[in-house]
Amino acid sequence: MTCSHQKSSLFNRSFDLHIRKPRPLADPSRCKAQADLADSDAGGYRCAIVNPHGKGNANFNLKLTGFSSPTFVEKPQISSRDDGQVMVMEFRAKSILKPTFVWHKGDEIVAQSDRVNIVLREEANQIYYAALEIKEPTKEKDAGQFICTAKNDSGKLTATFTVKFEVPQGAPTFTRKPQILQVTSDSGDPAIVFDIGYQADRNPEVMWINPKGKKMKESTRIRFLTSPDGPNNTFTAKLELKNYKAKDSGTYTCNIKNEAGEANVELTLNIEGPMDDGGDDGSEA
Repeated sequence: MTCSHQKSSLFNRSFDLHIRKPRPLADPSRCKAQADLADSDAGGYRCAIVNPHGKGNANFNLKLTGFSSPTFVEKPQISSRDDGQVMVMEFRAKSILKPTFVWHKGDEIVAQSDRVNIVLREEANQIYYAALEIKEPTKEKDAGQFICTAKNDSGKLTATFTVKFEVPQGAPTFTRKPQILQVTSDSGDPAIVFDIGYQADRNPEVMWINPKGKKMKESTRIRFLTSPDGPNNTFTAKLELKNYKAKDSGTYTCNIKNEAGEANVELTLNIEGPMDDGGDDGSEA
């Protein structure tokens, strides 16, 4: 680069200006605007000013940290589609470097499944669309905080989603953690008891569903118990399963319903032993 400066007829001086960096830029066009800086632009720069009388040098050490970290293009938001049957947590981020995206709920990593769909789509201009789709969301399974971490070699970006379910006044809610107990029945037989605590107004109905997805009914092996649990319309619901066998293993569902709404909780029973021992599942045809 050659520059000339003329102040008057008595002053006429020209000089050469050289700006050098010890290593060449992979993409010189990135020097056009400060907004295009990236971590890879860090390093030593030298400015050399030369004229017939000599030259001078100025050295610069440019330190950049986090300039290539992911940044939000669209803030995190929660929406729904298909008449509320699918809950969507989504955001868009820009990342100059190739990023990774990991979803967590609490301390657990969220994995792809029949009801959970993890979406990651690369768009134009180094923009990425990330979403978590949950089919038929429920308070028992999906309430709480979800976090998606977008990370590259320069830094990371955290998207936080808080999922809440509004419960209508008087609708059933669970009052304690469900539990499975091994007991001895009144008849002296070994038994498994599924124990549920709940609160509900307006004459709640309790229904038990077996691992085959069928409504259960009482039998010589199966008994339903419901009793008041204290004030404020709190109750205990129990399913007693006598002479249990390995064939009884699986996930049982307790459904509690009234005019204001309904609530469901699942309990998984694992019993070791041969599966062909002829247990009666007590299901209604």
